[in-house]
Amino acid sequence: MTIDFKAEVEKRRDALLADLFSLLEINSERDDMKADKEHPFGPGPVKALEKFLELAARDGYSTKNVDNYAGHFEYGEGTEVLGIFAHMDVVPAGSGWDTDPYTPTIKDGK
Repeated sequence: MTIDFKAEVEKRRDALLADLFSLLEINSERDDMKADKEHPFGPGPVKALEKFLELAARDGYSTKNVDNYAGHFEYGEGTEVLGIFAHMDVVPAGSGWDTDPYTPTIKDGK
């Protein structure tokens, strides 16, 4: 059986974009001035981590938040695990934006 991944993504395009936008809308810049025990990198990165884990849980994965420093999700059981590492924080937006950096915008279909 061959899977047409492009067609599968296109079928789910709107839902995938909605999930992506829900993450991109979060200002997850590190803010040491607002960091505390519950928000080790400030409130933005915690909000992004929580949203990411919420999406994973919704899709049937078991999730783990590691004291708001990191998180992971997994599906199934076994001794072999595939790990994909990523981060949810962003660098400061800076200047030069044509649109609000935390308002995802599609222009010309992109």
